[in-house]
Amino acid sequence: MIHFEGSGSVNKEVNKLVFTKVDKILPADKIDLLVKKLQARAEFEMTDTGTFKPIVESIRNTKPVIEIGDVSFNLKSASNLNNCSDRVLETTVSTKSGQYSIQKTLAEGKREEILKVLKDEKFGENFKKFLMECSDDFEKKGLE
Repeated sequence: MIHFEGSGSVNKEVNKLVFTKVDKILPADKIDLLVKKLQARAEFEMTDTGTFKPIVESIRNTKPVIEIGDVSFNLKSASNLNNCSDRVLETTVSTKSGQYSIQKTLAEGKREEILKVLKDEKFGENFKKFLMECSDDFEKKGLE
């Protein structure tokens, strides 16, 4: 039996059922795992100075309702010089077909600055918002 007396209790239950567009469409668990792998590898493999093997982590989107195919991170040294201490964190997001992509630099700086960006609590959520913007952009332009 449903009892509607006191609107406060009904609103609390309705609010529990509301999901954001990001949670419904993006493979959020895969993206969270991708970010965690990148963080762990960056702490272990990224050097303070000099060059290191670029760190690349990627996933393929399997949800058909979003216009995104592959999502990848690339963390590399900004230069091939042995005394170089600048690092670059980039992401590439492609369409489902892989024919079109958006590449964006997410952070640039010393090792500690990159790690600070990666460890920020909002990094994952901001990245998911960026993916939704990419998907909307691909959809507006009619790219597959």
